[in-house]
Amino acid sequence: MNKKSSHITIAIIVGILLILVLYSSINHKNQLSNSKSQVDLDSGSRLVMGTFTRVVAIAADSATADRCITDAIAEIENVDKLMSD
Repeated sequence: MNKKSSHITIAIIVGILLILVLYSSINHKNQLSNSKSQVDLDSGSRLVMGTFTRVVAIAADSATADRCITDAIAEIENVDKLMSD
């Protein structure tokens, strides 16, 4: 597989992951709307892949939201590393 094919494959995988995260977020938000409390946590802006990235998590508690943001940023940095090689 040449370098261009690798980049296309990675871009497709990233797209699928983003769609799954969006679907999960919408589904989770609908579940949270039935509960009385929720936490919105913002990662702030970070420079990744030559652009600013921001992750916002809505969760039942701040520990869960923080863990989701940490995992999301780690995955974005992993994709950046894969695309840079």
